[in-house]
Amino acid sequence: YWGRYRYAIEVASALLEFGFLKLGLQEVRGFSISANARVTRLAHRYGFVAVSSCKGSDWMHARGWSQTEWQLTRERWDFLWTV
Repeated sequence: YWGRYRYAIEVASALLEFGFLKLGLQEVRGFSISANARVTRLAHRYGFVAVSSCKGSDWMHARGWSQTEWQLTRERWDFLWTV
């Protein structure tokens, strides 16, 4: 494994598959802080699209960070991950 980041890749894959195939979810949404580059890479890896950005809470704004909301639809996941 590539450090702890590899675990995040494995867990994200399993959770998305479970959510879309077993639970029948139509979309998955999540939030991240702009300073967290690993979460941004992970979101892009799985096809998430940034749907909004805001200044976030006061402690984030004080550091110059923002909050990003991510969305992955079942349709997009099917297109990218199923053959």
